[in-house]
Amino acid sequence: MKHVITGWARGGLGYVTELLRSSGTDIHVGTTFGPDTTVKNLEQRIAAAKDYEVSPYLVPFLKHPAISNANVSFVVRDPMRVLNSIYFHGLLHSEKSTDLSAFLYSNIQGFKSRFQGCPGQAICEYLLLWHNVAKLSAKGVRFVRVEEGPAKLRKHFGLPPSDRYVEPYKGISYCKQSILPSKLPPASKGKVQDLLSFYGYREAWWEPRGGHAHYVNPDWHC
Repeated sequence: MKHVITGWARGGLGYVTELLRSSGTDIHVGTTFGPDTTVKNLEQRIAAAKDYEVSPYLVPFLKHPAISNANVSFVVRDPMRVLNSIYFHGLLHSEKSTDLSAFLYSNIQGFKSRFQGCPGQAICEYLLLWHNVAKLSAKGVRFVRVEEGPAKLRKHFGLPPSDRYVEPYKGISYCKQSILPSKLPPASKGKVQDLLSFYGYREAWWEPRGGHAHYVNPDWHC
């Protein structure tokens, strides 16, 4: 693998995959590391990997030499939009098993016992855990925001400029952005606000009201 691209589920990785595949260059993009990736089959997956591998399920394995020695990118989407989307789709609710819940329960010790039946807390923990592990595990991991747009993303991944159109709404759920940081569990609220600030989605002062592309309204990240 030359480039490992990871991030959160519902965090824009589908769009990035399409962007890479439509770049007009001779690169091979894989999604080899699915939700059934485990320590036991990791070596087999690595052997089958392509030059560019995109997966939200690679974060727990970033310390593996074959992964950490590649160019590692963590694709970021506004964490509150990710949170709302995961909640809307019920990916960490207890009523059904999903790829994301099954992966977390199998690979993150204690996640199921601590958060099963608490979807809001589970999502916050997932966002924070992936962020912290990515920062600490990979050598020189680079963070890139999907909202920066296709030109910035292509430059980040070392691709030449292109005028090819890529559908920006791939995988979009059109869910209502109804959950604000102020509505989060008290134990998670401050940590998620810090996460928003770290990635540049929240500012201590939002005046003037215009000029920040990620705000839907003044209280969006309040």
